[in-house]
Amino acid sequence: LYSGDRGDFEIVAPTGMASKPYISLLISSSATAMSCEKRFLLNTLLSKFKENLVLITGCDNKTMKLELRDENEKFVKELTDDSKTLEELGLKSGYHVHVTDPNVEAGLYDNIMGQDVEDRFKLSDEQYAERKDTILAWKKQHNLGEFREVDPEERKAAEEAKLAREAADRKLIESMKIGDRCEVRVPKQPTKRGEIAFLGETKFKEGVWVGVKYDEPLGRNDGSVDGYRYFECQPKYGAFVRPNFVEVGDFPELGLDELDEI
Repeated sequence: LYSGDRGDFEIVAPTGMASKPYISLLISSSATAMSCEKRFLLNTLLSKFKENLVLITGCDNKTMKLELRDENEKFVKELTDDSKTLEELGLKSGYHVHVTDPNVEAGLYDNIMGQDVEDRFKLSDEQYAERKDTILAWKKQHNLGEFREVDPEERKAAEEAKLAREAADRKLIESMKIGDRCEVRVPKQPTKRGEIAFLGETKFKEGVWVGVKYDEPLGRNDGSVDGYRYFECQPKYGAFVRPNFVEVGDFPELGLDELDEI
C-alpha cells in the first residue's frame, strides 16, 4: 500500500513508527462496498476532512453526509459542524465514519469500475489522477460531483451573494481594532466576552475573520489553526468568529456567577 502523508490523512503506517497526533478511522461509503482504515490529524477541520473523503469515497464534499459510529458500530451522531476539528467533534481511534451522498446511487462505483475501488488505496494521488479508467476520470467525463456543471445564472447569483457578504464583513471590521473589548454572540452558543486579537483573512477559510482571545477557556484553539499562528493565547481561549457575531464595546470581564446569568 502507498504510505506517507497526503494532506491531513495517510494510509495506516506500520507499527513501531513515531507517534503523531493522529487517530485511526474506518472509512466506508454507500457508493461502494469497500472500506478502509486511514489515519487523520486530530486538529483537522471537518471541512478539510470532507475534502479528503472526496478522494477516498468519490462522494461530493458539498453534499456528503457523515455518520459517526463507535468501535462497537453504535451510532454516535452526524458530523455537521465544518468549523470544528475532529478532536472537538469527539472522534477517537477505532471509530467508524460512514459517508452517504444523496446524489450518488448506492453501490454505483462498484457497478461502474469494480477493481478501481480497490486500486484507489494502492496508488498515490498523482498516479490515480493520471489513470483514465477510474471513478475520478468517469466523474470528470460525466460532469458529476465536484465536476458538476453549474448553471451560469446560479453561479453568478452565488458569486454576487458571496461578494456582498464579504463586503459587509470588511465594513464591519473597519470599526474594530486589535485590543478592543468585545462580546461574541453566535446562534445556539453561550455569549462570550474577550479581546480582539486578530482581524483579516486566514489560510483555513475564505473571507475575513475576527480572532478573539476569550476571558475564559471557552474557545477552540490557542490562536493557531492547522499549524499556522494568528495570535497568542492559552489553549482553549482562542476562536475565530465572523464579524457579524462580534460587538465591540465596554464589556468588562465577568465573574463566574455573572457568566451563569448570561
